[in-house]
Amino acid sequence: MLGIALTFIIGLPALNHAARGENDFRPGEPYVINEALQIVPADGWQLETSEFFTTFKKNGASLIPTPPVAKERTGEEWAQWITETLEGDTTNTWVIGSPQTFVTNVGDHGVSVTAHSPTEVSISYYIYTEDLSVSLAGTSPDSAWASVADDMDAMAASVQIIEDGQS
Repeated sequence: MLGIALTFIIGLPALNHAARGENDFRPGEPYVINEALQIVPADGWQLETSEFFTTFKKNGASLIPTPPVAKERTGEEWAQWITETLEGDTTNTWVIGSPQTFVTNVGDHGVSVTAHSPTEVSISYYIYTEDLSVSLAGTSPDSAWASVADDMDAMAASVQIIEDGQS
């Protein structure tokens, strides 16, 4: 079930309290979450915050970033772990793509894994520095995927982990 995968991706360390209000949100401009993570939301995306999560939404799709945590895996190890998590989901028939590596706009490394089912798409991103990592969990109805896929990739590439309050 996607919920299980999201629980593992987001996990307890990902409980995310928004540091800024929705009034400070402007697509196309850097948005800082918990003074620890900066992301540039793509045009047309909306912000939804709760006590625990910051969620970017568009056309039924969602992208949820987690706060930075101590890096425990390499990109390759993370890709294997997320693939195994999706393969273990007995409530959905996922067709899992090969991991894709990328470099963020600030030079951090990342990897993504996309999985398709008959009705939805799940994409998971893992971005890491030498010491810290961030995950982004994305979901989309299959019918909206073409309109949000490039935006999600661009937002993942825009992620900047703010170490010691410095961006």
